[in-house]
Amino acid sequence: MALKKIPAEHRPFCEWVAEAAFCNPFTKRRQELYSKIIGKEYVDGDSDGIKSLMDSIQKRIVLLGAERGLDYRVFQTADSNLVRLVVLFAAYHALYEDLDAHILLELASDKGPVVFKSGGKGMYLLQRSGFSMEASAWYVSVFFQIRRAHYFITHQLIGVSPCMQAFKRRLWNNVFTHDIRNYELCMWNRMEEFSILLVGETGTGKEMAASALGRSGFIPYLPAKNRFEVSFRNAFVAANVSQYSPTLLESELFGHRKGSFTGALADYEGLFGGCSQHGAVFLDEIGDVPLQAQIKLLRLLQERTFTQVGGRELVQFRGRVIAAAQPSIDRLLRQEAFRHDFYYRLCSDRIEVPTLRQRIAECPEELTCLANYLLVKLTGRSEEGLFNLVENVLTGFRSHDWPGNVRELEQSVRQVLVNKKYVTMREKPDPQEPFDFLLIKLKEGRLTAAQLLQGYARLLYEKHGSYESLSKIMDLDRRTVKKYLNLEIDDFS
Repeated sequence: MALKKIPAEHRPFCEWVAEAAFCNPFTKRRQELYSKIIGKEYVDGDSDGIKSLMDSIQKRIVLLGAERGLDYRVFQTADSNLVRLVVLFAAYHALYEDLDAHILLELASDKGPVVFKSGGKGMYLLQRSGFSMEASAWYVSVFFQIRRAHYFITHQLIGVSPCMQAFKRRLWNNVFTHDIRNYELCMWNRMEEFSILLVGETGTGKEMAASALGRSGFIPYLPAKNRFEVSFRNAFVAANVSQYSPTLLESELFGHRKGSFTGALADYEGLFGGCSQHGAVFLDEIGDVPLQAQIKLLRLLQERTFTQVGGRELVQFRGRVIAAAQPSIDRLLRQEAFRHDFYYRLCSDRIEVPTLRQRIAECPEELTCLANYLLVKLTGRSEEGLFNLVENVLTGFRSHDWPGNVRELEQSVRQVLVNKKYVTMREKPDPQEPFDFLLIKLKEGRLTAAQLLQGYARLLYEKHGSYESLSKIMDLDRRTVKKYLNLEIDDFS
């Protein structure tokens, strides 16, 4: 049988679809391509737009000579790949709603992976289009990964400002690389070797971004069991490394053997040992990791193996590492408090997390958008009266620099709900900058020992930005430093 060619009148359409199949969904280009495909303006997330997209694809498949399924193998080599992408695009959107429903089903389940009810449907659509069983199962896996990445990046990172859209594009590229064709060709089973460093101020949402990445890894679909190999709910494990003392940190991360130290009453696999090969470990406040632990983490990243505390056997690590740090990480590097070799091995991709003040400066409506999202999160409903109350109060804070970022904004919404107003830390009676005010009180001889330590701790934290630096300078353990930073002492009055 002679192989077909794509008719000239259908070629532009197929090329638009092929480009759209690989396009980052957080770009304007994706929306432009979808609009061309359906012949009218497409709005992302609009159910009618998706229906129009599916109708356009299905009509074109019929025009290309297939009433039911289009087999890409019947076309000439030059056209075969274009048609292959058209049928993949059609199959993906045919499963679009089913995959989203499955995400919600797994989120609601406290068990392992649940049955994917539309798995058979996906396999049928792909196999009738010329894909082998193995290839079909792989594409169902990728379709699910794409929907998860889109779902978590969209729903966990609220905002429409240019810097937030750029941030979402960076996260998408971190999952699928800048060109998903390369991901399909040779990267899909190698991404665990690419570690990520998220850098941003406190409260910007680094953990939410890490969670979105950690839940968006490749998870194989198992046709025989009609489910995915593991649940994405169990694929992401996190730890704030600053909360552990140096003596306990290695045990928490790498695990320990029974009897390896006082209190080690049983074997413990640790954070890395419990991570799935399709999962990710998130290490928050990585700048606070002691140098000795940095060496062991460097080895884990380079060799993909580690040893437990008190153990000798090498343990394989097959997951991905996501780390987060304050902007002060650059100063720690200059001061050699953070190893350069560890840093360079850690950040295959360094992504800056935008501050709330940057987001509001670019798009003032971002404040209202986020406040409404947080209001629903806190109250469980979108109540117009409460929204108007919060909006009216926060309108007066558009020029506020929001040093606590989104975390501060959430607390401001709480305050408005409780007190009908928001009082920032800087509006408390504090007539001088912290350093000048501390000097005045010292000269007046009116400071208690606790006030003196608190004032000094706050000054050092503003300068150095990490508990590790404070504990070294003040010769106090990390918990004591935190206690003085958070102590309520009547504002030194």
